[in-house]
Amino acid sequence: MKNDAKRLWDKGIYETDYTNKVIKNIMKIKNYINERMLKMSNEIQVFENQHLMVFKQLAEVTKTKKQLEDQEKKIKADLEKAMDIYEIKSFENQYIKITRVNGSTSTSIDLKALGKEEPELYAELLEDYPKVTNRKSYLTFKVK
Repeated sequence: MKNDAKRLWDKGIYETDYTNKVIKNIMKIKNYINERMLKMSNEIQVFENQHLMVFKQLAEVTKTKKQLEDQEKKIKADLEKAMDIYEIKSFENQYIKITRVNGSTSTSIDLKALGKEEPELYAELLEDYPKVTNRKSYLTFKVK
C-alpha cells in the first residue's frame, strides 16, 4: 500500500486527488444504477398498466378453477362411496364412464439416500446411466 501511495505521489497524483477521483467514479456508478433501477421500475409499471385486465381475468379464472376442482373432488368421493356400497367396479352411461383402479404399491430406488450412503456408487451409476430431462421455462402464478 505504501508503494502504491509513493508511486502515485511521484506521478503527481496526491492522495486527495486520487480519493476525489475514486469518489467521483463511485458517484457515477451509483447514479447509473439509480437511473437503471428507475427505468426498470417504470417499465414494470407500464407492463402492469397495460396488462391489468389480463391479471384480473387470470385471478378470477384461477379462483373459479379451484372452486370447480374442489367440487369435482367432492363429487368423485361421493361416487366412490356409492360404488363401494353397491360393489360396482365400473359404470358407463351417456355422460360418463367410471372405472375403479385398485390401489397398489411400488418399490423404487431412493436416489437421494443412495447418493448420501454410497456416493461413489451413485456417481458411477449416474455416469453409466444418465437420464437428462429438459424442462421448458414457465411462469408460476399465485392468486391473492
